[in-house]
Amino acid sequence: MMLRHVSFTLLLFLGLWWVLTEGRWSSYTVGIPAAVACTWIAMRLGAGLETNKASALQPLQVPLFFFHFVGKSLIAGFDVARRTLQPSMPLQPGFVSYPLQLQSEPAKLFFAAVISLMPGTLCSQRRDDSVILHVLDTRMNLAADLLATERQIARLFGETPPKSAPTLLKGS
Repeated sequence: MMLRHVSFTLLLFLGLWWVLTEGRWSSYTVGIPAAVACTWIAMRLGAGLETNKASALQPLQVPLFFFHFVGKSLIAGFDVARRTLQPSMPLQPGFVSYPLQLQSEPAKLFFAAVISLMPGTLCSQRRDDSVILHVLDTRMNLAADLLATERQIARLFGETPPKSAPTLLKGS
């Protein structure tokens, strides 16, 4: 089981290296040692995390999450571009608090990281069971989009997906 986990993590880092270097195989003289070092660090850091089935990454869910992430990122990117290019700039930046429904610590951390990578949102603070997000427009209804991402992450980590969106608290 451990060998499978290490192998999967190593392949994940090698794949990330391939994406970052645009597939240049000559870069693997640095990439392979870097991926091995990152895998070792990830295994050391992950040693203190809960290792029950609920927090284990589900490999079959990775492609589904990837397509969800890319799709949401493209939609959000176009929305951000549209807003910033309009002469009236329909923006009302601010903070919102989103109550997390994920159970495991790795899933909560991953959610915070993913939200920060999506255009228009940034996780500025993480509390026990919520995240404080900086958003470009506090008038937007983000709850449905955040719930969809939280559901995908729950599946990715083998957790039961949340059923309904919690209420966002503005100005937190």
